[in-house]
Amino acid sequence: AQSGRGTIIGIIDTGIWPESDSFRDDHMDNPPPRWRGICQVGESFDGSHCNRKIIGARWYYKGYEAEFGKLNISNGVEYLSPRDAFGHGTHTSSTAAGVLVENASFKGLAKGSARGG
Repeated sequence: AQSGRGTIIGIIDTGIWPESDSFRDDHMDNPPPRWRGICQVGESFDGSHCNRKIIGARWYYKGYEAEFGKLNISNGVEYLSPRDAFGHGTHTSSTAAGVLVENASFKGLAKGSARGG
């Protein structure tokens, strides 16, 4: 019943989609006092997207641009923010730290409880 309580998981990936049911903060404690992270604002992501489940979010792009050139945000595949447009970061972070979501399905198929996705 206390599995993971007080644990902070950090993930470096494509971002996070904070509206996912996996990141509901119902019945969550406040972040541990030792937490010093921030909720960095950016395109389509503001401070309200963090909660007691997502206790911090940042975005990094300068290394990418140094290697590959200017990040193309016109196609909707990337945001200049912690927001996930691709889905991989949301999938991995919800698998590692998401809450159990009841009545989940894929287009109505295989309805049940799920964690991650």
